[in-house]
This record gives sequence, C-alpha cells and structure tokens, in this order.
Amino acid sequence: MINMTTDLFNKFSEQQHIIDYTIQEKHGISDLEWKLVLTDNHYIALKVEMAEFINECYDIWKYWKTKEIDKTKLLDEAADVIHFLHLLINKSKPRSNSDFVSRINRTQSDLYFELSTDNLRRTTLPAILNIFLNYENLNKTYALLLIILDHYGFTLEDIEKAYDIKNQINHERQAGNY
Repeated sequence: MINMTTDLFNKFSEQQHIIDYTIQEKHGISDLEWKLVLTDNHYIALKVEMAEFINECYDIWKYWKTKEIDKTKLLDEAADVIHFLHLLINKSKPRSNSDFVSRINRTQSDLYFELSTDNLRRTTLPAILNIFLNYENLNKTYALLLIILDHYGFTLEDIEKAYDIKNQINHERQAGNY
C-alpha cells in the first residue's frame, strides 16, 4: 500500500500554489475569480485528467486490447491528476495538511479492507476505476488514485519523480505561450 506522507503532500501543495499563482498572474485572474468563478472549470479539468489517467489503465478495462501499457505515460497522467487534486485541495483550505493526509491514508486502508471482505470480493479493478472517475470527495479520489498506482507497483518515490517532471513541464509551458 502506498501511504502518502505529510512532507510529500506539503511539497505537492506548495508546488501547486506556485504554478497556480504563476497562471493567475499571467492571465490577470483575481483571487476572488480563482476561488469562486473558476471552481467548476477546475473540477472539469480534474475529471478530464482522471479520464485520461483511466484511459492509460486500459489493461484493466479494455479487454479487447492486448498492447502492453506504457507505465511512463500512466505516471505522467497520474501527475496531472495530482496537480488538479492539489489545486482543489488548496482552494478548500483544509484545517491542516496532516489531517488531510491522515484521511487519505485512513480512507485507503478502509477501502483495502472493504475490497478484501468476502461480500465485496466481486469488486473488480474496472469497478474501482469507475468509482474513481465518479467520486467527488477529494480525499477518497486521492486514496483511489494511490490504490490504482499501487496495483501497478509504483512507489511514492515514483510518484514524486513523475510529479516533479510534470511540474517542470507545466512551468515551461507557462513561460511560453501555452
């Protein structure tokens, strides 16, 4: 099981704040507009990134496709999901990041327990992907993302590295005319 750490969560939140501030400044977006007006846009972006991530998990649900998955691309899409999760988490201003991390890890633990009980053994990976795509609670979405990444054998270090690479790309894009 991949357990999120408060240190890494804080790093992701801080890095997201920096890129969000850069975007706000570049596009002249006020704090009020960012926090209230653009919230639906941010949830749409999160859902799109979640769908792109699920599309890279095609070995789970595209039974007709035999091509081996590209783990680099899968992690890249996971990093996009993490960026938008942290954008929305930062906007919601949790009481403390350590409490939020505890809820992510507790939720993940509870989900693993539920998935291992006899009456829920029929829950399949496609069902987990579907729950992930349709759930709107940010800590449960985060927990499900970590469960899926754990299925593929990724570590927290793999996730951090992918995030760092994507974060650098996002900064380069903002420096250009993206």
